[in-house]
Amino acid sequence: SGLGTVYKIEKKGNNKETVLHSFTGGADGQNSFTGVTLGSDGNIYGTANGGGTNGFGTAFRATPAGVFTAFYEFQGGAKAAFPEQLIAGPSALYGIAGGGAPFYGGMVYRLNTSGETDLYKFAGGADGNQPTWLVRDSAGNLYGTASGGDLTCSPTQGCGVIFKIDTKGAYSVLHVFVGPDGNGPRGLILDSASNLYGTTGSGGAHGSGTVFELTPAGKLITLYAFTGGADGQFPQSGVISDASGNLYGTTSSGGITTSQCSDLPCGVVFMLSPTAAGVWKETVLHSFTGPDGDNPLGPLLLDPSEPALYGTTYRGGDFSCSTINGGSSCGVVFKITR
Repeated sequence: SGLGTVYKIEKKGNNKETVLHSFTGGADGQNSFTGVTLGSDGNIYGTANGGGTNGFGTAFRATPAGVFTAFYEFQGGAKAAFPEQLIAGPSALYGIAGGGAPFYGGMVYRLNTSGETDLYKFAGGADGNQPTWLVRDSAGNLYGTASGGDLTCSPTQGCGVIFKIDTKGAYSVLHVFVGPDGNGPRGLILDSASNLYGTTGSGGAHGSGTVFELTPAGKLITLYAFTGGADGQFPQSGVISDASGNLYGTTSSGGITTSQCSDLPCGVVFMLSPTAAGVWKETVLHSFTGPDGDNPLGPLLLDPSEPALYGTTYRGGDFSCSTINGGSSCGVVFKITR
C-alpha cells in the first residue's frame, strides 16, 4: 500500500530480507517512523504514526515468527495521538506522542495490560513541546528531549529541553537549550554514572549541531560542535557508546560533496573518543556518496561480537527505485566493521 513495513534482515549469509508486515492504513496503522524495540518477552514492539480505526495510530507487536498484531489503537482527544518512539521496560512499554489535549504539545505515556496511562502532557511553554526522544534508567526514571523551552531561539519555538519524569510521576526540566549550546536535542543514552549523552540537530558554535553530555549535577558539556564540512552536519539520531566509552553516531548531511546525493553532501558515520586532555576527538568512519546511502536519520546499533556498527539511510542505494519514491532513491541498511 506504500504505507511502510516491518522487516527483518538476516545478519549472516545472503542478508536476506523478510517483510514481516506491510501496513495497509486500516486497523493495523500506517507510517511507522521510529523503528522497533525488543520487549522483555522476546517480541518486538513499535508504533504506527497514523491509521487505526480512530485515525490516530496504533501500537503493534510482532513475534519472532513474524505474527503481527496491532494491539492498541490510540484515541486522540484527551489521550495520546500520533505516536512515535516506543521503549520497553520490564513490565510495560513507554512512549512519546505528538498529540494529546488540551494543548496538543505532545505527551509521555505508559502502555501495559491495563491500557494507556498518560504520564505527562506538555503545555508547550517552558516545560517543552513535542517530545522527541525517551530513555529509561534501571530505577524506572524516564529522561527525554523535547523542542520548545526558552524562546530565545525563535519567537514561537525554543531550542529544546532535557526533562525527567521520576518514579513518582514528578516532571522536571534538567536543561534548557538556548542556541550556542545546541538547538533541537534528541537521541539520549545513559551511562553507568547517570550521565546523559545526546545530540542537537543544529545550533552550537557553527550552527551545524552538537554532541553533548549532561552530568547528574545538571551541567551541560558540549563534547563536539560540527562545522558543517567533512566532519558532518545536522545529527538527527543521537549517539550510542561502546565499552571503552567511545560514542558513535550519524549526521544527516555533511561529509564528501557528491552530485549523487539528494541533499549535498550525503552525511557521515562518526566516532568520538575521549582523550587524556579531556578533549573529544572526532573520527569520520564513513562518508556517504549516494549509491552506498544518503541521509542517515535512524540510530546506530552496535554489535560488540564482531565488532561492527549497523544502521540505515533514508535515501540512496538503488537509484532505479526513484520512480516509486517521489524522485528519491529508497535507502539502504549498512554495516561498518570497526
